[in-house]
Amino acid sequence: MKTEEAKLKIAMLTRGLNKNLDEYQLNFYVEKFVANVLAYCHLKEFPEPLIFDIAEIISRQSEEFSSETSTAAATPYLKKIKQDDTEFEFFETDFSALSSNKLFDALKPKLNLYRRMRAW
Repeated sequence: MKTEEAKLKIAMLTRGLNKNLDEYQLNFYVEKFVANVLAYCHLKEFPEPLIFDIAEIISRQSEEFSSETSTAAATPYLKKIKQDDTEFEFFETDFSALSSNKLFDALKPKLNLYRRMRAW
């Protein structure tokens, strides 16, 4: 399937799954995941059976990201407290390791079915 056709189909399916996603976010996630799949599999055309999986991943990722950011915005961030000789350090949330990598890693067994050896 042509890459642009796959992007349109993924965007349409994702819009149906998650109506809260704005157009910019949707386009960003679709471009990101399609590029990652093509780069990981060393393909020029997008594998059609992966369209539904990618749409579901984008929908899940956007829901998790919005809940994580709203929770972080609602809760004041406190790293540590120190008074006299007593010091408490709290768990830090690492937003650089969002769930997108975990979701992409979960998809890798399916991606391996389409992966080609890279020819130099």
